[in-house]
Amino acid sequence: LNNQVRVITPETEAPEEIFSEMVAVGITGSGIEMGLEAARLALSEPLVSTTNAGFLREEANLAFIFVSDEDDSSPYGADDYLSFFTRLKGEEAFRDHSLMKVSAVVGSKEPDFPGQPSCASTHGDASFGHRYVHLTSKTEGQLESICDEDFSQLA
Repeated sequence: LNNQVRVITPETEAPEEIFSEMVAVGITGSGIEMGLEAARLALSEPLVSTTNAGFLREEANLAFIFVSDEDDSSPYGADDYLSFFTRLKGEEAFRDHSLMKVSAVVGSKEPDFPGQPSCASTHGDASFGHRYVHLTSKTEGQLESICDEDFSQLA
């Protein structure tokens, strides 16, 4: 991520600015979007006990915000990731979505015709983020269009 802050908390100063910096990773990386797999790896050994130690806390809810202009291409099914993330917060999280929630800023509307972009903005087009949208709806998360100029409604 593009900031020294690793976790945004209620005590973080200027959280909107820091979030904007953190997600502005550009387009020079891999063209294969794998946000779900990156999140799974970040919360698995060895990272959860080393680099990311202290991120996953028993007393804290777990919330994901995926930001992407393409759908996820991670190797496992979307529901497999949902089960993995939910199990991290315990059996109760399968019923109580406040314990684990997925939100997304993605191409949020299925296009009228296959191959068309989900949305377009002055910054470019976005493909429909089907897997992210699916997990957002399953966990009662929030969904915003990446083509919008302002994501501040996402809380």
